[in-house]
Amino acid sequence: MKKPSILISLFVLVFAGQSCEKEIEFNAEVTEPMLVLNSLVEGETSWVKVKFSKSLFFLESGRPQFVEGGRIQLWVNDAFRGELKDDGEGIYSLDTRVLAGDRIRYRAEAPPSLNLPSVVAETHVPLRAAVLAVDSTATILQEDSIINIASSSLNGYLGKAQHCKFRFVVKVSDPPGERNYYRLQVKRKLFSEVLLQAFKDVEKTNFVFDDPVVLASNNGAAIPFGTEGNGREEMYIFSDELFDGKVYPLSFSISAYRYFLLPNEQVIYPQKPHDEIYIDLQSISLDFYRYLRSLGMLNGQGQGDPFSEPVQIHTNVSGGLGVVASYTSSQHLILIQ
Repeated sequence: MKKPSILISLFVLVFAGQSCEKEIEFNAEVTEPMLVLNSLVEGETSWVKVKFSKSLFFLESGRPQFVEGGRIQLWVNDAFRGELKDDGEGIYSLDTRVLAGDRIRYRAEAPPSLNLPSVVAETHVPLRAAVLAVDSTATILQEDSIINIASSSLNGYLGKAQHCKFRFVVKVSDPPGERNYYRLQVKRKLFSEVLLQAFKDVEKTNFVFDDPVVLASNNGAAIPFGTEGNGREEMYIFSDELFDGKVYPLSFSISAYRYFLLPNEQVIYPQKPHDEIYIDLQSISLDFYRYLRSLGMLNGQGQGDPFSEPVQIHTNVSGGLGVVASYTSSQHLILIQ
């Protein structure tokens, strides 16, 4: 007869579990709401855009509240350019030309009903990266000579699949005597006769940034952003710490599959199969670099350790939160047949 002892044990466990519950009061100071100003200005464009909102205390539910009916003014190189238009849902914009080298300053005010102080932020638009040349090589890692094409248009045709490695060297002339910051993004579009059309729209692709000099730098090491992991990321940020003022060959690679029909299975196709690789080397402002760096640290924070030191997201908005940053792009298209 062990049933009574089992019941008593269960009763003790339930009672003990209930007695361990305890309500803990939050005694820390409640942070007052602040205005949040976010703007990413691209040099050599004819418009600027700002996202304007109000912060929430971390224990509050919901998303940050859009600020509508506010007032945002813009100065360029200390000359007043105008007041941004309220487009709704916290978005403000102004059609105006912004050049590399310009200094941008915003002053933002919320409507009187919010009773929040105004905020100010500025950014200096960096000069465009001087890309002297882009070289590429393609290596076939593996090839399946005969495969069955299973597509709606070419079902039953015979073709081949290639696993390729595309390697790129971007020769950059870095301005001397100043710290410069960069972001590298790569996009790919594949034209395949297997599908009789472009296989994908131009979109970000994962790549491996394996440049030995940049990766050897501590403070200027490349920081990856992406979802794939295993060294394949969608973009990298880095500084010129170890190649300041030099002409330097940045290197990276892409691993990709390509598909072809066998010669006797060819069909009429307006586009010869090829890859289009879009390389975008951006010069980014210091605040943009610091913001992306802090965001990267936050995404990898603690690696599952709940007691790791919290990461503070970089902000350069005086009197509020958010980031006002800028960049210029140097884009290059590489065709791989």
